[in-house]
Amino acid sequence: MFSNELIVSLLDLTSLTGQETKTDILSVCQQAQTPYGKVAAVCLYPTHLLLAKQLLFNTSIKLATVINFPHGKSLLAESLATIELAIEHQADEIDLVMPYYLLFEKNYHAIETYLQKCREACPTHCLKVIIESGALMPEQIKIACQLVIQIKANFIKTSTGKISQGASLAAADIILQTIQASQSNIGLKISGGIRTKEQTRDYLNLAVTYFGKVWLQPTHFRIGCSRLLV
Repeated sequence: MFSNELIVSLLDLTSLTGQETKTDILSVCQQAQTPYGKVAAVCLYPTHLLLAKQLLFNTSIKLATVINFPHGKSLLAESLATIELAIEHQADEIDLVMPYYLLFEKNYHAIETYLQKCREACPTHCLKVIIESGALMPEQIKIACQLVIQIKANFIKTSTGKISQGASLAAADIILQTIQASQSNIGLKISGGIRTKEQTRDYLNLAVTYFGKVWLQPTHFRIGCSRLLV
């Protein structure tokens, strides 16, 4: 059994509709501070970072933003410029979409170069790389994870939530297997279609089978969601 307090502490409360108003950002930042404690992070588009930083001032809540989102097809120079802007606007965490379409071409070197340059642009920030697992075959998921591990990101993130197939237990299982085999310290962020506490428990149980309950902390496990799951 996983407590509401634990689940809340692992949440990245997310608003990425692209239509957010100041009122919406205020609402998200208020929801992030729950009766069960504070969420791990709030994830917003870069244009909303400064406002959110003001609203979350003096809290432990991290401020996350998205880069190369959602299709993974931005030019490297554009992603680097957006990372620089996000850091200027006080982002704590960067959720970067891998140019995953290059997996279909087996252009692994180009992916690694792209990710490495982005890692170098935010060397001390928490970097979560979105592999868009719902678009990939099992072997491609494994390769994507290996590339993310190589560039020393902090998290492998399943999905953008912008395609029909979001997170799945099957994909999470492959990711966790790959992390375990690598013996790296990288974490996992589950996102895309996570709407209930029951779903969350399934993923928590899966993570525990690989790494034990000690792994269930914000440094290693996150859940991306657009509403509170407790």
